[in-house]
Amino acid sequence: MKPRLHYALPFLVLLASCGTTTTTFTDTWKDPEAGKLDFKKVLTLVITDEDIIQRSAETKLAENITRAEAVPAHSFLTKEDLKDVEKAKAKVVERGFDGVVLMRIVAVDEQEQYVSGRYISDPSYGSWGTTGFWGYYGYYQPRVYEPGYTISKQVITIETKIFSIRENKMIWSGLSRTPQPSSVKGLVDDLATAAGKKLREEGLLD
Repeated sequence: MKPRLHYALPFLVLLASCGTTTTTFTDTWKDPEAGKLDFKKVLTLVITDEDIIQRSAETKLAENITRAEAVPAHSFLTKEDLKDVEKAKAKVVERGFDGVVLMRIVAVDEQEQYVSGRYISDPSYGSWGTTGFWGYYGYYQPRVYEPGYTISKQVITIETKIFSIRENKMIWSGLSRTPQPSSVKGLVDDLATAAGKKLREEGLLD
């Protein structure tokens, strides 16, 4: 079944962010001859049939690339252009792009997680909770038991690729998984953190 999302999934690269993240990369590849990324003008391209997702993701991605001028593909490439390789190539070259950051949603899976049962113990507000009336009736007797349960959440798998237009080759590729974010901003921050860390680890960013 073809994965569909109802919100934009922007991926931030070339962004030296830091902090914690729930995104994990399951696989990456780097051109062994690649040095530090030094693009001057980057095209952000999101492959999807959903116009709203494409426009939102490409725009947000371009806004957060801080080390180069970034332009979303939808701002000058039509749907017809994208279907015609030579036409798209001519427009991209004409505008002087030297790099491309491409993102594609690979899958949206359901992941189940079991939460163990527990006894609920509320605060006793000082000593009164365990004194008097038989030690507060055996310390909240009977204690309330909350049974275990299973929660289900989406896990989003995203493929990201960085290409050099000057050299006409792929520089870096990564496959990541992100647990269902609480918001688009949360996903953006999470992916930015994970991507920046991974690119620095692999010597593509300072």
